[in-house]
Amino acid sequence: MDVAITQPGLARRLRGWLLPWLALLTSAAAAAVPITTQPLGDLLSALVQDAPATVVPANAPDLAAEITARIERVRVRVGDRVAPGDVLVELDCRPYASRLAAARATLQELETRAAFAADQLARARDLKSTRSISEEIVDQRRSERDSLLAQQQAQRQAIVQAELDVERCVIRAPFVAVVTGRQADVGGLAVPGAVLLRLVALEDPEISAALRESEVDGLARAAEIALRYDGRSYPARVRSILPVVQERQLTREVRLSFAAATAPIGAAGRLVWHDGRNRLPAEYLVRRDQQLGIFVVDDGSARFVALPGAVEGRPVVVDLPPQTALVIDGRQRLVDGDAVIERGAGR
Repeated sequence: MDVAITQPGLARRLRGWLLPWLALLTSAAAAAVPITTQPLGDLLSALVQDAPATVVPANAPDLAAEITARIERVRVRVGDRVAPGDVLVELDCRPYASRLAAARATLQELETRAAFAADQLARARDLKSTRSISEEIVDQRRSERDSLLAQQQAQRQAIVQAELDVERCVIRAPFVAVVTGRQADVGGLAVPGAVLLRLVALEDPEISAALRESEVDGLARAAEIALRYDGRSYPARVRSILPVVQERQLTREVRLSFAAATAPIGAAGRLVWHDGRNRLPAEYLVRRDQQLGIFVVDDGSARFVALPGAVEGRPVVVDLPPQTALVIDGRQRLVDGDAVIERGAGR
């Protein structure tokens, strides 16, 4: 017998069939964590690193006297620029000039005596050939000549020393520099080791910076480096990374050369560089199981990606594809593997 199905009955049957599925879908949606994502590449940025740096001179010597003498004249004052060979200080050289003259006179006397001894030796050899004198006398004449020749050699070295002392009576600039200190006074006594002037070389200054190991690696990779001082930027390049770690600061010194214009010696600025890698801001980092990392969406689920090199509060390099969906909102509540539902993408 055919039974007619009324409209109210059909509605009841449909509700009975649909309600369990609706309940299941509602439960699944309620369990999913609402999040917001954004492509990782949109959030990466070039991180400019910087560190304190100082401009140091290639040379900064203390010029000292090498002989004992009265100071006759000081030709420079603090702040003067000097060139190589410029006379800076003149000392009383009369005693040393006198010693040099005496040494030269002594050498002349020895040369005359040596010439006479050579003639005597030649005459003795002639007489020996005729058996007029003994071999012992010939040996004596040879010994006298050889002794005088040796004295000549010693006297020549004494003259060299005397000439050096005379040269030391005049103190000259060794390179292009500026006078930064003066301790020499006219009429004062200069003694060996006593500082007379302080110089700072003006050519080839360098930049010195103390960097952590992680910073050293980034600086070595950097394509562009500059010293920023007094509102200006001075391009630089790495000359040397010292292979020594400072015990207390755990840093290594880096020396850099200026690529173009140079900053003033003694200038304290900031060394700035970009190592070529882009970084994710620290605000997107979360900690799970004592590790720092990020949450990304993978096939409808949250996946925690640990970043071993991450440091709390510092940007971090992330080696993931730029199109990776990074969780930017709702990440604090997530656990690895949670189902997620996007409530609005920041694309």
